[in-house]
Amino acid sequence: MDYKLIAIDMDGTLLNSKQELSKRNIDAINAAKKKGVNVVLSTGRMLSSAQAYAKELGLDDYIIACNGAVIMDGFDGIIHRQSIDLDKVEKMMDIGKYYDIYYHFYDTKTMYSTNYVKEIVAFYNNRDLGIDFRVLSDIKDIYKIDNLSAYKFIFIDNDINKLKSLKGDLVEIPEVNVTRSWVNNIEVMDKDASKGSSLEFLCNKLNISKEEVIAIGDNENDLSMIKYAGLGVAMENAEDEVLKKADFVTKTNDDDGVAEVIDKFILKRGWYAVSLNIVLVEPEIPYNTGAIARTCALTGTSLHLVRPLGFSIDDKHLKRAGLDYWPLVDLHIYDSFGEVLEKNPQGTFYFATTKTHRSYDEFNYKDESYFVFGKETKGLDEDLIDKHMDTAIRIPMKDIGRSLNLANSANIIIYEALRQLKFPNLR
Repeated sequence: MDYKLIAIDMDGTLLNSKQELSKRNIDAINAAKKKGVNVVLSTGRMLSSAQAYAKELGLDDYIIACNGAVIMDGFDGIIHRQSIDLDKVEKMMDIGKYYDIYYHFYDTKTMYSTNYVKEIVAFYNNRDLGIDFRVLSDIKDIYKIDNLSAYKFIFIDNDINKLKSLKGDLVEIPEVNVTRSWVNNIEVMDKDASKGSSLEFLCNKLNISKEEVIAIGDNENDLSMIKYAGLGVAMENAEDEVLKKADFVTKTNDDDGVAEVIDKFILKRGWYAVSLNIVLVEPEIPYNTGAIARTCALTGTSLHLVRPLGFSIDDKHLKRAGLDYWPLVDLHIYDSFGEVLEKNPQGTFYFATTKTHRSYDEFNYKDESYFVFGKETKGLDEDLIDKHMDTAIRIPMKDIGRSLNLANSANIIIYEALRQLKFPNLR
């Protein structure tokens, strides 16, 4: 799969434990940008904080801030916003006072609270981000602030039991979304605001399908975008629930886990030690394609499908056969076999057929090998075989049937190629 957008959480994901950007993560993001991939910071932080890090990364496109309540376009300004109604803000302030728990809420650049806690302000402004902090003397003061937009409300306390009780009250407030980004906090947004919904909004705007999206995160507030993305990635340091829902688990935020994802799935460094490819021309049976996809995922083999397909990519049988390996497949889809040849001129193509006498094990397979298989009921067209008879290959079998099952045939041949190449990056 050629991914077109990667959404990256910040705290616990892109930033290390010291709230710093590592050189490896910066370099990987720059490389992804050069490849034309949209790199989107998707954070619970306020917009001004995210913008400061985006500037350091050289990103000038889109930012999802405040857990999805704000989307910023570097050229057009804020293109989407979803604030919390002030009556609900007042209600949450009352609840915070009842529980005697620290809270604040913010717009794009100012934090508001009835309490000033130096350590908390220092955490949010640790890089001198220019964040304003305004102390309110009374809860009702929120109605005196001109054009106040509260995008996120956050409660912070190290008493986990208190937070659980607090959450029970917060979920009773109508039309809000309650989540958390750390073990010691609870975050509240408008009911329609989440990282997942904003990622979907952005993908619709850019005409990018969710299958072409990677989302990386570590905590509960990242779940919506991890579930939405074609490839949902959890950090190794992520919460258990996030680890269970992710398609792939990368290294920790202190071990450059973001760079690891970019290297493997966008730049394809290391993950694909050599380029081996299976090409299915007009496959008809979803189970066969699904089973082959699983083999491709586990061997680092790219899968190329040529339309028309005898099934939908969303077919339940296709997905069942491939299980949860589909997001790990380097998948390419074409409208004709001619397009395959045109887009992969560096490849050596081998054509699987029963209409040749040369066995598949008679060839020496190298990097950039492409193994082409026809539809289950017919195989490859005779004209195509005749044109490429010098690289036509067969699997020896008894003359009592047409051929082996497509998935079995593909597995036999790809593993012979891997054997000859000494099973690169496999163990």
